[in-house]
Amino acid sequence: MRRARTFFALITTAAMFTGLLGVRVAPAATAGCDDTHLGNHSATATGVTDATPNAVRVFAIQYRVDLSYVKTYETFRHKMECLILDYVEPNRSTTAPNVVVLNEDIGLATLGIGTRGAGARAIAALPVKDPANLTGAIAAFAAVGASYAPQIAYYAAREPDTSAMRLILAAATDTFVRAFMQTFSDLARRYKIYIVAANNQAEFREVAVAKHPAAAVLIDPDLAGRYATGALKTVYQAVDFAGPGLGNDDAGSSAGGINVYNKAFMWSPDPGVEPYAKTRFERFALDGSMTAADPRTNVIAVVKKTPITSIERSLLDLTDDGDMTAENTGPFPLPGTASNENPAPLPPLATFGFGISLPAFEWGTDFGQPFAGDPCAHSTTWMRCLDARHTNIFLQPEANPGCCWADYIDGGWSPPAWQSLSWMDSAWRAVADPTSHIRYSVTPHMVGNLLDLAFDGQSAIFERCSINQNDTCAGNTPSSFVGAKDFIGCPAAMNRCDDPRLAAYAGPRRETLVMAPWVIGDDLLLGAAANRDRLAARAHAMLAGSGSPFENGYLETAIWADLNLGIPAPPLPVTGAGG
Repeated sequence: MRRARTFFALITTAAMFTGLLGVRVAPAATAGCDDTHLGNHSATATGVTDATPNAVRVFAIQYRVDLSYVKTYETFRHKMECLILDYVEPNRSTTAPNVVVLNEDIGLATLGIGTRGAGARAIAALPVKDPANLTGAIAAFAAVGASYAPQIAYYAAREPDTSAMRLILAAATDTFVRAFMQTFSDLARRYKIYIVAANNQAEFREVAVAKHPAAAVLIDPDLAGRYATGALKTVYQAVDFAGPGLGNDDAGSSAGGINVYNKAFMWSPDPGVEPYAKTRFERFALDGSMTAADPRTNVIAVVKKTPITSIERSLLDLTDDGDMTAENTGPFPLPGTASNENPAPLPPLATFGFGISLPAFEWGTDFGQPFAGDPCAHSTTWMRCLDARHTNIFLQPEANPGCCWADYIDGGWSPPAWQSLSWMDSAWRAVADPTSHIRYSVTPHMVGNLLDLAFDGQSAIFERCSINQNDTCAGNTPSSFVGAKDFIGCPAAMNRCDDPRLAAYAGPRRETLVMAPWVIGDDLLLGAAANRDRLAARAHAMLAGSGSPFENGYLETAIWADLNLGIPAPPLPVTGAGG
């Protein structure tokens, strides 16, 4: 009963926000990419090259989210393609695989697509914003629930244990597949690149409407004309499935009914059917047979997020089954040369592991302290498990919510930590901690105000500095995130100081291959505390509803680097000059 009340409360809230609004679907964007350069947009990507034959070129895309990009399937695809055209195509390697890493939650905003998303988009356009309580985000999610009511009823009848929040996400499965999955599958093939992106969605089955008439309720009303002409004949139906590594689909939290996970996917440029995809998805393919038209056929990795955050539990009720099997942790190798347009053989050590935000901070011990026990027994040691299973390239797709990247808000430390400093406990630690062996780490941040929910951060690519006693960081420019160049010891005024455990993370770090700038840099003429105060003021000015000229002024940009996976020979021993 509690779930039912929660759902109908959401519907009531949606009606309050949308009842007085005359909403309609806007036309698709025009050709060219100028219409995708909203707000603070960098025209070019920044990167570093390595001419060795064992390199992989990796791009971290710092996407600035905006609901104007999700008016239709076409506008979303247009924006995603323009990110490739703006940042990847001018910098792509002609001799190495190109891996493009996008963000956590990049598919979530596609809930705003079309007629059914018009209410959510209208709420986003209202002037009142409430970052403290997220009333706009909650109301928009409710508006989506109201618009998807027939699909929600369809799934509720079949999986009555599914919570109200997960029913909304399950109801949007067909939308997610057509917008998120199909877009990145197609772009990987079109531009002959590998693509990583993440979304909150259920497993799905493709079904023919003619054979399953009840599934016709899943048809997007905006696409009804294409079904009428026979251009479309199938829909994508959410199914309850925990993945190949677990035998119990109802294990873990929020696992009753249909499981909805925060998942990262990796697509290859393969025009056919990847062996991984055939094994992983064929049971859910149309008529049980994978064809190249299925957006899963070129998927080469799927990772479910564990553990998940409090906001993912409270707002979305996502499933967390703590899956630590190798099927979920990987690592995942790049496939053979058949998937690669370049004639050079693929690097033999390109094994990817994923940490979708929070798991990237799960080490089990403080920096530099070894871990005793089974590193893969629990998700609280996610990073130890990836290391133990020989991840070489760590990918951390990010959508870091809340206020603020530049402020003392990280409650996992005592006192609460300056967030950009405590962030070093994830991707940087992966390559710098002496008890870890991960070679490279890549973090692309999604930024921007999604209604009244802020996302911010600085994308970065780090490398390990010592390989076989060789200094691999000799040519790097040491860098730090804004406000993290200094360590402010405690006690300090109003506890605006740093936990002693963060001392190892402060200051410019040689492990930095390339780092995206923030909207303003550190002021080197100010003291550490005054510099942070200045940065925090700008961070708060960018929040939704601030009324500042800097509101929503987050930077869209991209960075890239060649990751050399060769193993250098140990340096020759130094001999004496004796005679």
